[in-house]
Amino acid sequence: MSHSTRNSQDISDKQAICSVTPVVQWQSKIIASLEQARKACQATYGDIQAFRSQLSIITVHTDDDQKLADILRQAPQAAELNEDGLVQQISAWNSVIDSLNKMSPSATFKPVHQEAVKKTTGIKAGWEEVVAAHQAKDKAKYTAAVAALGDSYDELDALTTIGESSIATLAADLQNKYQLTFG
Repeated sequence: MSHSTRNSQDISDKQAICSVTPVVQWQSKIIASLEQARKACQATYGDIQAFRSQLSIITVHTDDDQKLADILRQAPQAAELNEDGLVQQISAWNSVIDSLNKMSPSATFKPVHQEAVKKTTGIKAGWEEVVAAHQAKDKAKYTAAVAALGDSYDELDALTTIGESSIATLAADLQNKYQLTFG
């Protein structure tokens, strides 16, 4: 197998990558540096696999983050609302929550996902309070419900901090694996 073919082959087979051709394999018993080179290759292979694993984790995490962003983009905008629009907000937020519940987030993304479900459920509950106060024609409860709903939206905005923190941790882990592997 030529050197260029071996370099381009998938690095998933440690035996193939670090093997010594049978023609010179017997020399590794005599020339210690050949056996040391094979062991160094296997150690490097392990480091590369650890780096690939961490890279895969961060890739899946960012894919989950994109899915979450796509779902949250479906969230309704609260522009000029009439009575029907108030009720439609509840239905629309139910749809967002259902989409979130259908996600199967990775282990690293699960805390972000759980917070997203919690915060969107809070928004839906806020809309329910607004509708109830509106239907009861209770101005004080309506004003309080609108203020609480605004707080719920602010909490959803804070979700970005949780997401940024989790990706920063994963990026630091990836950087550490990179330094161990290639540094």
